[in-house]
Amino acid sequence: MKWLTIVATATALCWFCYGYVDIPVAEYIHTNTTPALRGVGAFLDELGKSHWLLLSNAVIILAAWFTQHRRRVLRSHGTLFLSIAISGLLANVIKVSVNRARPPLLFDQGQYGFAPLSFQLDFLHNSFPSGHATTGLALAVAGSMVAPKYRWLFWTVGLSIAVGRVLYNVHYVSDVLAGAALGAATAIVVSDIMWRRKSG
Repeated sequence: MKWLTIVATATALCWFCYGYVDIPVAEYIHTNTTPALRGVGAFLDELGKSHWLLLSNAVIILAAWFTQHRRRVLRSHGTLFLSIAISGLLANVIKVSVNRARPPLLFDQGQYGFAPLSFQLDFLHNSFPSGHATTGLALAVAGSMVAPKYRWLFWTVGLSIAVGRVLYNVHYVSDVLAGAALGAATAIVVSDIMWRRKSG
């Protein structure tokens, strides 16, 4: 199944990044960041907040209820809404279960790694997986499936949101990979159910 392949591949890549990539990349960005780069990161941070996407899709779903094309609109925007909502909920459950320290704690306090089942709810200890990357890839995959004509737009926005988390230095590379895999896998499963496709 496609979603299982994505999860397995991402898991292997995350372990590799945890050991060899995360710290060097975070240190490089920390040392070489500029106001312009942080400005781009801040913009993508706002763009990738799931409540904007959930609200807009909810409004379209409600409006479509009163139109003659409501069945297709409801299915398309329902797929987007559910992909983003379900993957986001899963990401938050994982975050508070594994409690990974974010990059700022590496530079301020030397903290790196996980504190499983410590259930810390603060921002600085909820790095893994990236919720923004989860949202971005859920949008990219689900959007591409329901509106193939605009695939380029969904992927451009989705990948930009994900990469922005590393540029903003609020997530490690492995956080973004894990979030991306979670968002993509969830979108595939939701799309298969909503459109009655068989996962291949």
